[in-house]
Amino acid sequence: MSRMNSENPPTDLVLSATNRLAKLRAEKEAQNNGGTGLALIPNHIAAVIDASGSMDDRFPDYTSRETRLDCANAGFQSILAASDPKKTAYTLIKIDSISQVVVPKTTSYTMMQSRTVRGGGGTDGSGAIRLAKESRPTRIIMLTDGAFNHPAEALELAISDPVIPIDTIAIGEASDTFLQELSRRTGGIFKRVANKEEMKQHFIMLEPRNYLRLSHNG
Repeated sequence: MSRMNSENPPTDLVLSATNRLAKLRAEKEAQNNGGTGLALIPNHIAAVIDASGSMDDRFPDYTSRETRLDCANAGFQSILAASDPKKTAYTLIKIDSISQVVVPKTTSYTMMQSRTVRGGGGTDGSGAIRLAKESRPTRIIMLTDGAFNHPAEALELAISDPVIPIDTIAIGEASDTFLQELSRRTGGIFKRVANKEEMKQHFIMLEPRNYLRLSHNG
């Protein structure tokens, strides 16, 4: 270990200065956003849910009339119920023929709970990843039951700077190999779920206070 000298300030002073600068930038961003204070929220999750036509199918082992998309929406509601609006903001994005933001970044869980993803189009995964990264989240959760239209483009976009962890959830005919690679290359977690209850439980484990434990156990 090298001896500290006057040209190398103590690490704790450097960290303190860095934290102060980050806080000042966050406060400035909050002012630029109309004083909402969203920039000061420590966690921001972009939830990306597949709304392609196949999401109207049911899980093979699920006997109710609920579709895969119904179950996906239920999973998202579960993570909202487990979250603290003082600590976590959400953006809701749907994968469709042309992916789009359903609800922009907010801590209004009431607004989120009143909106569900509906679609029936294609699987524009690269467009969804682009929208998610543009919202500048701390993490992305992506759920899909099929293949992206342009998987190579989606992966390239995911690993381009800035790299944001993408937790992937596979259902139906989605490719485990591709989604595992998407999560591995970005520092996220992959999970395949087989029914509504598994989906709800996994979404809850993706909530920031539970996430560290999940990643350590993974």
